[in-house]
Amino acid sequence: MNNVPAFTVLSSAVVVSVCAINANYARSIFYYRTRHPRMPTLLIPRLAVSLTATLVAFTLGLLAAWYETAILIANVDIGSLGRVWIVGVLNMTTYIAIGFLLTCFLRSVGTATTIVLVLASSILTT
Repeated sequence: MNNVPAFTVLSSAVVVSVCAINANYARSIFYYRTRHPRMPTLLIPRLAVSLTATLVAFTLGLLAAWYETAILIANVDIGSLGRVWIVGVLNMTTYIAIGFLLTCFLRSVGTATTIVLVLASSILTT
C-alpha cells in the first residue's frame, strides 16, 4: 500500500489535465463553448474513462501484489484483500472527484493540480 498515495496523486493530475477545457482560452471559446451547447457532454466521458482506467490499473496492481505475496510469503485473507481494495477505490475516487471539480471551476491546470497535491499530501501523510 506504499504506492497508493503516489498513484492517487498521479491519477488526479491526469484527470485535471484531461478535463481542463479552459486551459487554452482560445480553443475553449472557439471550439468548446460554441460547438457544444452542454458542457457535461464533454466532461463526463473524460471523467468516466480516466476513472475507469485508474481503477482497472489499481485492481490489476493489487491482484499482482496478492499473487506475489501468496507465492513468496504466505496466503492473504480474501477479506483483507477486499477491504484494501474498497479503501483504495474510495480513496482514488475521492481525489479524482476533487480534481475534477477543481478543474471545472478553475482556469489553470497548474492551480488545480497544486491544490490536489497539497490536499493529497496533507491527508495521506497523516
